[in-house]
Amino acid sequence: ERGLLFLLPGVPSEMRAMLEGYVVPFLEGRGLRQEGEERLLRTTGLPESALAEIVDPLVKRLARTEVSYLPSLHGVNVRLLCTGAGARDASRTADRSAERVADALGSYVYARDDQSLEEVVGYLLTMERRTVAVAESCTGGLVGWRLTAVPGSSDYVKGGVVAYSDDLKKRMLGVRAGTLRTHGAVSREVVVEMAEGARARCRADHGLAGTGVAGPGGGTEQKPVGLVWTAVSGTGLTRVRRLMLGGPREAVRAKAAQAALELLRRTLLGITEEDD
Repeated sequence: ERGLLFLLPGVPSEMRAMLEGYVVPFLEGRGLRQEGEERLLRTTGLPESALAEIVDPLVKRLARTEVSYLPSLHGVNVRLLCTGAGARDASRTADRSAERVADALGSYVYARDDQSLEEVVGYLLTMERRTVAVAESCTGGLVGWRLTAVPGSSDYVKGGVVAYSDDLKKRMLGVRAGTLRTHGAVSREVVVEMAEGARARCRADHGLAGTGVAGPGGGTEQKPVGLVWTAVSGTGLTRVRRLMLGGPREAVRAKAAQAALELLRRTLLGITEEDD
């Protein structure tokens, strides 16, 4: 900005006048003034260090592009700041750089700019004309809350159950007593039956479930604080993830809800990976 010229220390007044009166207008008239454009890529499932190993070498080869990483409980946003000779050139540079970085990160990019994961999931469910029901334990309703925060979610969210106790898991979701007795509430076997129960009881296309140890107490050597299981059940398809999540109780719950929604997104997109 022109006004910033007067903040330069030690510049004689005559030189300031020349810069202000001639040089800056000349550069602006030639379209040489640098404009900036931002692009935001939203990722989840990879820590910042792993993202940087992929993105940093690429950005060094991209013209007029700087990168910064914005971590949160929901993942890491990759912010690209691109410059150019004028707004149009900066915008083209930003679009090219964002495409290159998104291609390199692949399926870890779930959205761009201001779109949330629950909005992406809602769009996919709408496009596929599918419905979902949730069964939650350690997240205490966070998954259902996020899904139903999206306008129009009544078209694809059937409902859900917050089954904190083993008794409710059995009565409301049809989890078998033998499964709970043998494997415990925080287990692959139980989260699968929770997801299948939510889908069947709510007559939905997909059941989405999660169970875990949010802390700060309740952990054991075999099942420590931060252990979370999440599952998606569909017709002829069940996918499961085992997670070890760090942080205090609210952080574990927030990360678990994000992981559940991400597993549903990947399932809807047909991204196949080995289950845990």
